[in-house]
Amino acid sequence: MEQSKIISKDDMKLILKNISELIRTSRQDKGWSMANLANKSGISSSLISDLENNKGKVPNIFTLIAIARALEIPDETFIASIWNNVSPACNKIKPEDKIRTALSEYGVPNVAITNIMLYAKIFARLANYMEIYNLQELVYKSEIEQGTEREKIEPLPELKQAEKELLNLPFEIFNKNED
Repeated sequence: MEQSKIISKDDMKLILKNISELIRTSRQDKGWSMANLANKSGISSSLISDLENNKGKVPNIFTLIAIARALEIPDETFIASIWNNVSPACNKIKPEDKIRTALSEYGVPNVAITNIMLYAKIFARLANYMEIYNLQELVYKSEIEQGTEREKIEPLPELKQAEKELLNLPFEIFNKNED
């Protein structure tokens, strides 16, 4: 999948502008200097400056994650802000296709992209199941504290299945012989 078929040059410029504005505004709202943000994110001040001043550099996903985490920007807000005002055709692209395109643009081999997407789906399922299980555990512990006896809660069958799927995945996601 080529980027030009997914995201137009104009949309890419707008996305970079949105990233620039989001980082600058969020940093300034916190009263931080670029050096503070660099220190908290582990990203160099010069790269932060280039991004804030929209020098046309396309940041990698790890840079964006580090900056968003340092600025305490929720993922949903960060993603919505980046894709704000892009063309309607671009907004109709599925999130997983956006991720696939971004990974491909950074030179990640197709076999690795497939594995990464598979891991992401399974981890998302595991997170949901763990959240449910943890809530059940809290209820169970609360009932024990109140003197109510009942059987200990077993993990959801779905959690066990997702765990099995995860254990069956290849752990070397970057196969240098592919693509």
